[in-house]
Amino acid sequence: MIEKESLAHEEPLEAALRKIIHDDSYRQNAMKLAQMIADRPFPMKDNLRCSMEFLAKYGPLDCLSHQGAKFSFVEYYLIDVFAFLALGIVLLVAITICASWKILGVVLKHVSIRKVK
Repeated sequence: MIEKESLAHEEPLEAALRKIIHDDSYRQNAMKLAQMIADRPFPMKDNLRCSMEFLAKYGPLDCLSHQGAKFSFVEYYLIDVFAFLALGIVLLVAITICASWKILGVVLKHVSIRKVK
C-alpha cells in the first residue's frame, strides 16, 4: 500500500513496483487466483444461460425485485419527510418570532423613555 502523499516522489512507487515484479509471492498468488477463476464450479456463460432460461420459463419474480421500484415519486425522494421537517422548522421559527415580539412588547410597555429638558 502506498499513501497518496508519497506519490509526490518517484522512489516509493518505484520500490513498490519492483517488489511486485521481483517478489515470487505476488506471482504465486496471481497464479492461484487465475486457477480458481478457471476452476469455478459454474462458468459465467452457463450461469447467464440458466438465468435467461429461468426467466423465459417463469418470468420475472416480484419477490426478488427491489421494493424501491414500487415507490411513488413522493416516497422515493422522501418528499413527505422533508415537507414535514420543513413545516416543523417554519412553525418553530414562527413561534420564536411571535414569542420574541410579545416579550419585546411587554418590555417596551414597562420601560418608559423620558425626555430630558
